[in-house]
Amino acid sequence: MAMKAESEPLIEHFRLVRDHSIKFPYFINKDLEIVLIGTGIGKKNIRPRINHLSKVFESQTVQYINIGTAGGAEKNTTIGQIYLINNIMDENSGSKFYPDILVKHNLDEGSIVTVDNAITSGKNHYQSLVDMESSEIFKVCTKKTFLHNLAFLKVVSDHMDSSTSSLDYDTVYNLISSKINQIDTFIDQFMEVRKLNIPILNNCDLDWINSVKKILSITQTQKYQLILKVKKYKLKYPEIPIPDFKIHTPKSKEERNKTFLEICGKLAA
Repeated sequence: MAMKAESEPLIEHFRLVRDHSIKFPYFINKDLEIVLIGTGIGKKNIRPRINHLSKVFESQTVQYINIGTAGGAEKNTTIGQIYLINNIMDENSGSKFYPDILVKHNLDEGSIVTVDNAITSGKNHYQSLVDMESSEIFKVCTKKTFLHNLAFLKVVSDHMDSSTSSLDYDTVYNLISSKINQIDTFIDQFMEVRKLNIPILNNCDLDWINSVKKILSITQTQKYQLILKVKKYKLKYPEIPIPDFKIHTPKSKEERNKTFLEICGKLAA
């Protein structure tokens, strides 16, 4: 969380308690297995504070959700609308990042641009959401956990025509508070993704995945995607074996990718 007003509704709703032994804002409910940390506005504090958190919870199964407000393009967004972010671009570097959304949800999805300075003129070229933290959080957290354990929820607070200081405490508090039930539901759904971190594939499943990799010569990234697809299939149909796909050695990269997408599509059906 960047601002106190964004944090307070979550602290109250999830009954989080401040741990004063930690110098920065750190709240926890051990029964719910939820920790909230404040990062402040911008990128400066993100790395050291997440690094501290990862030392406390040394596990790749830890899930990270960045929840906060964002500016939105006036013609594309409504103030108070909540989005699950599927595409992040860092304006300074031009780098793009893609959260791996495996959770079933009912939220609108959207993209976000992370900038170094607040956009307040109202005259800008942005067609999506804008914030000052997401890209840095993505870069830091993806070194701590798997992509599917990372999510970004953003509530539109303005149309980039007012300074951060003009968004008073009550306005920001009410924006987050109005979406608290949707946030709560998403957290419950997101926690289900943790099942993908446990060993649910047997030796036959792993042999099949390796055979697909060998026949199609898929990349390591594609293999990882296939493993996740198979895990989701096994969770959904625990008693049903993987379908018998007729796989042939592809004659080109295009044919390989087409076959790979067909396999993933059938597993997801």
